[in-house]
Formats: sequence, C-alpha cells, structure tokens
Amino acid sequence: MSFMDRSEAGKKLAVALKQYEGKNPVVLALPRGGVPVAAEVAAALHAPLGLVLVRKIGVPMRPELAMGAVVDGAAPVVVRNEDIIRYAAIDDAEFKRICDLELAEIERRKRDAPAQDGRKGPSTLSEFRQTPIPSRSPGKSVGPDGYDEAA
Repeated sequence: MSFMDRSEAGKKLAVALKQYEGKNPVVLALPRGGVPVAAEVAAALHAPLGLVLVRKIGVPMRPELAMGAVVDGAAPVVVRNEDIIRYAAIDDAEFKRICDLELAEIERRKRDAPAQDGRKGPSTLSEFRQTPIPSRSPGKSVGPDGYDEAA
C-alpha cells in the first residue's frame, strides 16, 4: 500500500483503528516521521498524542550502523544488538559512553523543544505508563494496566 504522504497514511490508519474511538486510547509517536501519522490517528480517535523519544546507538566508526537504541524515560530502556556489538568489537564501557551521549541528546532536545500547544502533560512512554486515563465510569480512571483505579 502506498500513500501520497504521511498525513494520508495516518488518515487511513485511523480508519483501521476506528474501533478504539471512545475507549480512551493513547497514541504515541516516534519523532519525526511518525508524528504526522500519529497526529492524524490521535485527531480521528479524539486521543492524546505523546512522543516516544528514541535515539540510535551507532557504532563509532559507522554511526549509521545501529548497535542499539535507547528510549527516554525515568528508567531509560536500552536495547542492544549483541551481534553488531560483537562484530564491531565494542566493549561495555564504549557502549555505555555512546549510550550516555544519546541520552544527553534526548535531554537537550526535550529542554530546547518549544511547547507546541501550551499544555503540560505526559510526553514519554514512562510518563504515560504512570498516568491514569479517565474512563467512562464516573469516579473511576483506567491505569496503565487497563484496569479501573479508584479516582
């Protein structure tokens, strides 16, 4: 399936996800390319839109080659590609050094990014996990595990 642009892709995806409208979905996007798609989905489903900030951990001599990735959050999630790490002869200290640089870049981008809509709310995956989402039941909210929590 091909699309004219990412906005069109988001609109078509929103149609496929219409069953979630009214069920308190949360739409998360990966900047930059995922945002136009997710924005269309969030708008169609009347859902909040958040960002999952991820940085590739590149091999030093070939930075476009990913030896891992790091996902922002209170406890960042680090994914390692052990085959690439072994092939590139990267030791744990070097991997951690590059991972720390990428985490610092995520922090710099969060600090320097202007607020787009003036709202303050959860914007990372870990923040969404800790945020109760209102449900239709009066006096109740749905927590990150999908079960109602007492408000």
